[in-house]
Amino acid sequence: MHEIEGERMSDLQVELKDISFKYDAIGRGSIDKLNLQIGKGEFVSLLGRSGCGKTTTLKLLAGLLNASSGTISVNGKDVTNVGPEKRNISMVFQNYALFPHMDVFDNIGFGLKMKRAMPVAERAAKVEAVLDLIGLQEFKHKHPKELSGGQQQRVGLARAIVTEPDVMLLDEPLSNLDAQLRENMCVELMNLQRKLKLSVLYVTHDRSEALSMSNRIAVMDGGRIVEIDNPNRLYRDPDFAVTAKTLGEANIWPTRRFSEAVMSSLRAALGSDTVAGGDSVLVRPEDVSIGTADTRPGLHLPAEIVSIIYRGDQYRLTLVIPEFGLDTFCTIRARDGFDHGIGDRVDLFVNYRDLRIVRSDAKGGGR
Repeated sequence: MHEIEGERMSDLQVELKDISFKYDAIGRGSIDKLNLQIGKGEFVSLLGRSGCGKTTTLKLLAGLLNASSGTISVNGKDVTNVGPEKRNISMVFQNYALFPHMDVFDNIGFGLKMKRAMPVAERAAKVEAVLDLIGLQEFKHKHPKELSGGQQQRVGLARAIVTEPDVMLLDEPLSNLDAQLRENMCVELMNLQRKLKLSVLYVTHDRSEALSMSNRIAVMDGGRIVEIDNPNRLYRDPDFAVTAKTLGEANIWPTRRFSEAVMSSLRAALGSDTVAGGDSVLVRPEDVSIGTADTRPGLHLPAEIVSIIYRGDQYRLTLVIPEFGLDTFCTIRARDGFDHGIGDRVDLFVNYRDLRIVRSDAKGGGR
């Protein structure tokens, strides 16, 4: 089970325990005994390929789907069989789900309007406060069709936070925005979440969003959480190959391809137990360097350049290591200079400290 560190257990906001769910006999989007905890004020992202169960998990927590087994708790209360309207959970959708016939003010206040016991004046005051917070005062009488994508997204966020939810769920909310606006909204969302100390579960397929915003990332595959930890640990030191590939470009070298001489050097540098604990070597492209004969301690392999792609700030190279039949990616900063061409034979070098041993089979999860 993936638990929050000891000192934060008392601040537990959400717990999904042994949650299972199936859409159909095929099992697409299914969830299999999933366990997840979210602390108060914590930003957790669910990251994984399409169909791995991210949005299904979100809908189960929101109460839009009913789990076939397991329990869901919010603030220590079992809400497994409680309707979505009674869970005090807000959700922001990919398409914003704004009411076209309502202006910004009424869209934001819609959730409060459902709380019939709240006086009109109090409701209006809460909406005004959120308009100020999100920077939407000048747009409060406009309708959704009069707003840009970024403005519509702010309205969706404002509507989600005005009800003061225990948890806010976001389902790929930035995917419809262009790259620059998406980056700006990431910063705004981070600042808002930290200012209000919101507990957030964020679904995305964009690893840059997850890496930049999250306290922890839960990597999902096949309806399970493979690993969950802080972004830096998952990127630099994952347990599984699927985690490495989900978090960024990765060279995954099966150890069975290597000669005994290479394996002996790995065991000597990394430890026999470490090497025996996995079946592949992980190397990030930015940790690969090339040149002529290099005398530094590390893994030295003869390679041939088969493609070069210029990306402005860097070159992305594809190399083949003929001796072991391995394709390898490498990134080189353009400002450092580059004078090799396709077909050149080079010495590929990776420092031992940048090598990680990972497992291919992620069943049962990692740390």
